[in-house]
Amino acid sequence: MEITEYVSDLHKKQVHELWESVFYYDDKTCCDIDSHIDYIIDDASSVESASLFVAVDSDKVLGTVAVAEHGCNSSVIYMLAVDEDYRGRGIGCALLNYAEKYIKDNGIYNITLFTKQHNIGFFNKAGYSSSEYIEMNKKLSTEHIA
Repeated sequence: MEITEYVSDLHKKQVHELWESVFYYDDKTCCDIDSHIDYIIDDASSVESASLFVAVDSDKVLGTVAVAEHGCNSSVIYMLAVDEDYRGRGIGCALLNYAEKYIKDNGIYNITLFTKQHNIGFFNKAGYSSSEYIEMNKKLSTEHIA
């Protein structure tokens, strides 16, 4: 397995399929999933302050991680995903370590990330701790308000 920068012609279809299976399995009505995934891929791979990396083995995308600048001397790690068939093999740890090294090599020493509750143990083991902030969400009605 190697970790490399995302290349659209080689990786886009597989990254799209991976992210749909990992991030959008619970609410397929939330948005146009295809357009949303394409937007994230394009943003993470084309914005100067963001980078998208893939873990590959024999041209198969096993996982992803994205990194972006996030304010003064801070970066955010997002879209860390590993194909369900390849979990438990250290790929998530390798992607996280790669992202951290990339951030540190760019002179940034503070990292923020967002995750689902069931992933907290993974990030705690990697040295992350919860902050005083929590994410709150509200789904608004789709009915038009006059």
